[in-house]
This record gives sequence, C-alpha cells and structure tokens, in this order.
Amino acid sequence: MSTGTLERPLPTRPGLPPRRGPSILTRVVIAAAVAFLLNVGFDLLEDRWETTEDVLVPGSRSELVVDIRVDRGPVDTAAAALVGACAWAVPDHAVTLVGPGDRDGRYVVDVEPALEHHGRRKFVGCIEDGTIDRIWGDVRTIDRIDP
Repeated sequence: MSTGTLERPLPTRPGLPPRRGPSILTRVVIAAAVAFLLNVGFDLLEDRWETTEDVLVPGSRSELVVDIRVDRGPVDTAAAALVGACAWAVPDHAVTLVGPGDRDGRYVVDVEPALEHHGRRKFVGCIEDGTIDRIWGDVRTIDRIDP
C-alpha cells in the first residue's frame, strides 16, 4: 500500500560521493557573468534612450502663436504666468511674451535662440499640458526665423 509520498529515492552511485550543487567558484562566476550582462544591457538602453542636446544657433529665434484660455481672471496675466512657468523647460533660451494678446486670447511668444527638436517638444508640451490649473494653452504655429 502507498504511503502517500511522491518522493522517489535518488539513484545511488557506487563508490562516488553523493551529488552536490555547483561549487562556490561556479556560483561566483555565474553571478559575475549575470552582473556583467545586466550592466552591458543597461548601458545599451541608456545610450538608446539618451536625450541629446539641441544645437543652438545664435541669432536665430522661434516665434510661436499660442491661444490662451482661462476659467476666470484676466487672460493677459494668465498668459504671462503660463509662459513664465514654461520657460524652465528651455533654460538656455530667452522666452518673451510679445505684447498683449488679441480679443481671442491669441498671443505671440518669442524664443531666442530658435527651438530645435527637443526644446520644441519640451516647451510646447509644457504650454499644452495644463501646467497651471485653469489655464489652457494651444500652440497654433511655430515659425523659425534665422539671422
């Protein structure tokens, strides 16, 4: 009759010591190899996802036309606050809100030097992502003006 255990006896090896797991040296070599491969893998991912800096052209500028809407309060103040808050996204640039906007809340923003790929994504993302509660921005056009 069965005792209910599923264990099978290990085969015996006459004249040899019982089997053991990998030696300490083997374990250390395997751990070092895994650590090395992980390090190489993370380095490759870092190089793949690295954000490269834009090449700034002195004397160039970008002119953005931005629609600003507010829930309440003066639109001119809200536009200045939003543009000022988003200037951090492009720290190597001078960001200027040009004059008061028109009746429809359309403003012109000058950025000098001109925005390149990464700077454009950061600045436009900041304007359009609701950085300040109850102030919404929508970038209509971006024109690059070279010297």
